[in-house]
Amino acid sequence: MHVSHRWAAEFVTMPKPEQVRALLDAAGLPVESIKSDVAIADTVIIGHVLNVLAHPNADRLRIAEVNIGDGGLHRIVCGGPNLAQGQKVAVATPGTVLPNGQKIERSKIRGEESAGMLCAEDELGIGESHAGILVLPDNAPIGRPVTEVLKGKDLVYEISVTPNRSDCLSVLGIAREIAAASGKKLPTAPKGLRSKGKSPVKVRLQNKDCAMYLGQRMTKVRVQASPDWLQQRLQAAGVRPINNVVDIVNYVMLELGQPMHAFDAAKLSGETIQVRPAKAGESLLALDGKRYSLKPSMMLIADAKNPIAIAGVMGGEESGVTETSTDIILEAAVFASDSVYHTSRALQLSSESSQRFSKGIDPEMTGLAMQRAVQLLQAHAGAQPVGGVVQAGKLPKAAKPVRVSVTWLNEFLGTDIPATKIKKLLSSLGMKVSGSAKTLSVTPPSWRHDISLPEDVAEEVARLSGYNAIIRTVPPAPGRPVALPAQDVMTDRLADAFAQLGFHEHIGYAYVPEVMVQDDLKQAVRISNPLSAEQEYLRTSLIPGLLQVAAKNAKTHSDQRLFEFGKAYQRSGNTFTEDPMLLVLWQGSEKAVMEFSSLLRTVLEHHFGVTDFRLQAGENEVKILVQGQSVGRLLQASPLVLRNHKLSGLVRMAEFRLEALQKALEKAKIRYTEIPAYPEVKRDLALWIKAEIRYTDIEGIIRATPLITDFALFDVYEKEGKRSLAFHLSFRAADRTLSSDEVDASMHKLREALRTKVNAEVRS
Repeated sequence: MHVSHRWAAEFVTMPKPEQVRALLDAAGLPVESIKSDVAIADTVIIGHVLNVLAHPNADRLRIAEVNIGDGGLHRIVCGGPNLAQGQKVAVATPGTVLPNGQKIERSKIRGEESAGMLCAEDELGIGESHAGILVLPDNAPIGRPVTEVLKGKDLVYEISVTPNRSDCLSVLGIAREIAAASGKKLPTAPKGLRSKGKSPVKVRLQNKDCAMYLGQRMTKVRVQASPDWLQQRLQAAGVRPINNVVDIVNYVMLELGQPMHAFDAAKLSGETIQVRPAKAGESLLALDGKRYSLKPSMMLIADAKNPIAIAGVMGGEESGVTETSTDIILEAAVFASDSVYHTSRALQLSSESSQRFSKGIDPEMTGLAMQRAVQLLQAHAGAQPVGGVVQAGKLPKAAKPVRVSVTWLNEFLGTDIPATKIKKLLSSLGMKVSGSAKTLSVTPPSWRHDISLPEDVAEEVARLSGYNAIIRTVPPAPGRPVALPAQDVMTDRLADAFAQLGFHEHIGYAYVPEVMVQDDLKQAVRISNPLSAEQEYLRTSLIPGLLQVAAKNAKTHSDQRLFEFGKAYQRSGNTFTEDPMLLVLWQGSEKAVMEFSSLLRTVLEHHFGVTDFRLQAGENEVKILVQGQSVGRLLQASPLVLRNHKLSGLVRMAEFRLEALQKALEKAKIRYTEIPAYPEVKRDLALWIKAEIRYTDIEGIIRATPLITDFALFDVYEKEGKRSLAFHLSFRAADRTLSSDEVDASMHKLREALRTKVNAEVRS
C-alpha cells in the first residue's frame, strides 16, 4: 500500500517521516520505504532565462542564455515553443540522468554548443505534457534543486499490509493507525454530497453474495483530464490517471477503501441494474481488453440484456466511460469477500477492487463513499445528480461483542495493565468498550473484520501498549509432557540414521503439476482452487518430485543420497486417502549403489533391532520385507527415466509405507550383545548363476551358513544369460579365534549348498 504523506495529513496530524515509520512498524504495519513522489536528481536546478537568441542553423531551435546561480552564463539549445526571456525554468545540467533514463551531456546541436537541457513535464516524470518547457514560479530561487518548488513534491510510504488488515488498504485506514499510535483523535471520513429525490435507476438484487447495492445517476458530465493534484496523488499510489471520472472513482477507493465503478448510462440497455449469477456460456470483454468466459458460480452486474461488469473484480469495456460520455451511473456495493476471491482466482484476474473486496471492506463506508464521489464529480467534472441514491439490500449485521477477562488478558500477555488503560487503548481504535474492572465487552468497529476472539483483543492491546514494554517471562507449563506419537518417533530416528550415513533430507510440496501425476491421473486428486497450474494436483507418489530434485543437483553432484518424508494421495470414491511415505534415493556409480540394500539393512538392524530384513523379487517389483511383513519396494530408475532427467550412473530408490513399517518395527526389539572379543575373518566369494535365479535365494543360503556374521554384494554383471555375483563375507566366533581350517570348512559348506540348491558355479 502506497500512502502519500500530504494526503494522510488531511486526516491526522502527521509526525515526522521517521516517526511515522517507527509508529507503523510498532503497530505491525512495517514501512518498507519512504520515497519522494518526484524522482528527480538534485542536478536538475532552477535557472533564469536572461536572453533568447535565434539558432543560426535551425528555424525551430533557439539558444537560451541561462543563469543557474554559479556566476556563469550557460548557452542551451532548446526547441520549446513557449521559451521566453525572463522565465524561471528547470535546467538538467551535464551528467544528469532523468527519470526516463536519458543522460544529459554537453553536446553540439546543429553546430551550436549546448550545456544541458531545458526540461518539459514528461521529461521530469511529473506529467505527460511535451508541448513546451516547464515554466516555474517567478519567485523560484535560482540555483536550487527544482524539487524544492514543484507542487507535486511529497513523501510516499510503502507499507506492508497483512491480509487480515484490509482496513489499512486506504489512506483513512492508515491515518487511523497513526492517530491511535500517537494518541490523537480518531479521524473520520470526509463529508460528501447527499443527493435527494427519486432515482430513475432501478436495482434488482438476485444474488445472496451481494448484501447491498447503491446506484446514482449523474448527468452533464464533462469527461476530461483530472486536476494536477488528483493525478499526482494517484501516481504516488501507483495508479495511472485516465480521465476525471475514472480517476475520482479510484481516488475514493484509495482514500476510503470502498471500490466503486462508473458506467456510461447511454451504453446500457435501460435503467435497470441487475446483480445476478452468470449464465452458462456468458462472457464479458473487460476493461483490460480481454474477454472472459463466465460460470454460474460468478456474480455479475448486468443491464436488461448483457453483463456489464464482473462484480467486485472489473468493469466491462463496452459500458466504460469515455471522452464522449455525458451521463453515468455510479456503483458502490457490499459484495461477499469469498465470492469475489473465488471469481478473481478462477479468472486469474486481479485488480485493486478485487483485492479489497476479497479481504473485506467496511460496509458502513459504502454510503459515505458514494456521497464523496458525487461531491468530487460535481466539483471536477461538472456532473449533476439525477435524483437520489437507489439502494437495494441492506447493511450486514454489526459484529458481535467479544467478552474479555482482564485477568486472563494480562496473564496471556505477561503484563499488568489496568482495565481503565485497556479501555482507553481499545477506544482509540474505534472499538466500543464497556464492562467492569474484571470483564470487558469489546465491540469492534465496522472496519475491523479481524476481531472476533479474546486473543484478537489481546493482540490489539499489545500493539498499542508496545511489544517492547512487555517483560520477557517464561510461561508456566502445567501438566506432564505428552509423548510423541510412535510414528513421529520412528521418522525422527530414521531421519537421524540416514543423515549419519550422508543422506540429505528434501522437503517437497504436496501440490504438483499434472505431468507429475500422469501415470496415476485417474486416481489423482485435483485441487478445486489451485494457486497455479504448477500446483493443480496432490501428488500420488514422492518419486517424481525427488527425481526432479536429483536432476537439478546432478549438474554439480554425481553421487547423491537423498530422502524425503511425505504423504501420497489417492482418490477413493468421493474422498481421498493419505499415505505417509518415506522415499530414499541413491544416485551414483554402479559399484557404489550396489551397497544400497546393505545400507538399508544396516539402518533397520542397528537402529531398530530388526533381525529379519529381506528382499523378495516379484513379477514387477522387489518387495522389502521386515520381520516377515511387506513394508515397501526397491526400485531402479529405467534408462528412459535417466535420459529424461539427464542422470548418469545408477539411481536406486527404496519406497517405504510408514504405517506398515511402524507395525513391523513393533515386532523388533533391540538386543544388546557384548562387543566381540575375537577378530573376524574376511573372505570373498564369486559365483555364476542363471539369470532367473532370485537374489533372495542366494541371500538365504549365505545367511544359513555357520560362522558367517555379515556379507555384502559388491559386484554384479551379466553375460550370455548368466549373472555373476561377488560377495564380501565376514566370519566370526563368539568364544574363540577362528582357525583357517574352520573358515575353509564353512566356505566349503557354502559352496556345496550353492551348487546343490541353485546350481551355482563357484568361480575360483
